[in-house]
Amino acid sequence: MSSGSRWSTHSAPETSCDCLPPGFGAPVPPGWRATPTAYRDWLAGKLEALAQPVDLVGHDWGGAHVVGVAMTRPELLRSWCTDSIGWFEPDYAWHTLARAWQTPGVGETSVAAMTTGGGAGPGWLPDFHRCAGQRRGALGPRE
Repeated sequence: MSSGSRWSTHSAPETSCDCLPPGFGAPVPPGWRATPTAYRDWLAGKLEALAQPVDLVGHDWGGAHVVGVAMTRPELLRSWCTDSIGWFEPDYAWHTLARAWQTPGVGETSVAAMTTGGGAGPGWLPDFHRCAGQRRGALGPRE
C-alpha cells in the first residue's frame, strides 16, 4: 500500500475504513484523469455511499483532497483533519523533492528513477515500500 495518499473514514468509534484512491493502492479506472478535482470528486463519491456524515482523516496528498471535500461538500463530514493544511498557505515552500517533481522534465525523470530504479537500484520505490512493511512487521510488540 502506498503511504503517500490515504484517507481514513470513521463513521462510528468502533468502525473505520481506509479509502485508497486510484493509483495509490486502488486500480486506475479507464479514462481516469488524475487531477485534484478528480480525486476530490472520487472521495466525495465514496463518502456519499456511506449515507451519513463521517470523521475524515487525510494524510499527505490525500490530506489536500480532504480539504477540498471539506470546502465543497461539508454535509458529508461530521469532522475532518489533515496533516497537509500548510499547502494552502500562500508562502508555503515545498520540500526539495516536491519542487523537483513540479519541474517539467526533471519531475518525470525523478519519478522514473524512483519507480524503475534509475540510479537507486531496481525498483527503488517498490522496494522501499516492501522494506518499510518488513521493518514494521519485524519490530514486533513493544516490550
